[in-house]
Amino acid sequence: MDLLKLGSEILLKQLGAQAQPQSQGAVESALGSLIGSGDTMDLGGLVEKAQQGGLGDLAASWLGDGANAQLTADQAEAMVDSGDLGNLANALGADKSSLLNSLKDVLPQLVDKGSSGGSLLDSIGGLEGAAKLAKRFL
Repeated sequence: MDLLKLGSEILLKQLGAQAQPQSQGAVESALGSLIGSGDTMDLGGLVEKAQQGGLGDLAASWLGDGANAQLTADQAEAMVDSGDLGNLANALGADKSSLLNSLKDVLPQLVDKGSSGGSLLDSIGGLEGAAKLAKRFL
């Protein structure tokens, strides 16, 4: 599953007419920088950053196939680098506020999709590992 492509498609759909992207590739690259390192998404790092920011319960709900807890735009902003956020907004041709309102929905979906069937969940030690990681930060 290409999470960068999926994420950029979800963002473009969420933003609708507000987005005037430079290109699909530019959006994917900017999203990759926001949540990873260019062409590789680091969803485990995103989950860990959420947990470090006191959002452990939210992040834990995104792992696996259960229901995802809601994220606010402010919480989404706290999980990402502001410079990379600006780059993504530019790539999408969207303002920061609109982008954050979309990211609050997209980030949980990406972690959920990335952990579907356990791949991301396995990388942090399954549900027990997620619980232990969450306890360290709560």
